[in-house]
Amino acid sequence: MELTIGANLNLNGQNYQNYDLNGSSFLPFAFSGAVINRNGDNITATLVFPSNSLSRSWATEAALGIWIATVDVKIIDQNRTLYSYVGQVSSAGWDEETVKLELSTVLDAVGADIPFRSLSSDLVGPLPTSANVRVY
Repeated sequence: MELTIGANLNLNGQNYQNYDLNGSSFLPFAFSGAVINRNGDNITATLVFPSNSLSRSWATEAALGIWIATVDVKIIDQNRTLYSYVGQVSSAGWDEETVKLELSTVLDAVGADIPFRSLSSDLVGPLPTSANVRVY
């Protein structure tokens, strides 16, 4: 079975996607994805774009303006969203080939007093009763 995975990006109010070459909002980019742990570490994610005069012109503006990015990673064939990530652009840089925007979480669980949450069936639905759980 083959899966086609793509991403929708909302960057500073503008919507783009990286999987439909014929779409009017196509933008070639890659997303590194991120996992936030319970300790509240500010783990980053990265958006990568081809380096050209257009992308370099707004990369610095994105970092200085603390643009907000929302990325929805999708299974295109099933039109199903796997996960969403919201982050603010914390830094930008480029070389001859790529422009990279580093995204940091918009909530800092260490600096802001955010209470821990426990998994419950009220929050996530039925919970497994076995330790033998597989994630595909």
